[in-house]
Amino acid sequence: MVLAIEEDGKELEQYEIIVSGDMTKNGDTSIIELTKITKHVVALQNWILKGVEEKAGDITIDGKITTDDIKEVIRYIVYGVIEIGNGEKIEKPDQVSDDIPENS
Repeated sequence: MVLAIEEDGKELEQYEIIVSGDMTKNGDTSIIELTKITKHVVALQNWILKGVEEKAGDITIDGKITTDDIKEVIRYIVYGVIEIGNGEKIEKPDQVSDDIPENS
């Protein structure tokens, strides 16, 4: 997702919003993210995450993707709770909606 800062109809800045654990940008962390992070950690078929996916895959926010990130994704999928790098625990929402208003 990209956030554009505008003033008087002119775009001043753009920021890409990265949600920890959400590499598919669908608002959830799933088996897809788990697979991508696992392939990265074991370097399966030279699978290396880069850019936004690499930042989203670093769940523990320690600057690298490791087995600790895999553990957190599994914890989120199985138990509905993920602990991000600062120790904050985030619970899975009851329902993830694909219906997000354009201007929110």
